[in-house]
Amino acid sequence: MLHFGNRDSANEFAVRGTPVFGPDAAPYIDYPAGHVEGFPDTFKMLFRAVYGAIANNEDGEQLFASPADGHQEVAICEAILESNKTRTWAKV
Repeated sequence: MLHFGNRDSANEFAVRGTPVFGPDAAPYIDYPAGHVEGFPDTFKMLFRAVYGAIANNEDGEQLFASPADGHQEVAICEAILESNKTRTWAKV
């Protein structure tokens, strides 16, 4: 169930399997309505996306981080450490 908090009207909720979810949500729903989904599904969806891309030899934009994204993150972390050590701005 999704809870929608509204500022100018009453709060709403949507139950999985109802039209508010639409057909685009179907690939991401595995359990019947009423079952808890959340944190564990994060990993299930990640592995489904990664292994699906590998199996289908897919190129282009993906729903998961690439090695280049990981490299950029490490560069940012190294710049943060350098900035802390020197107490100055570090170039990324």
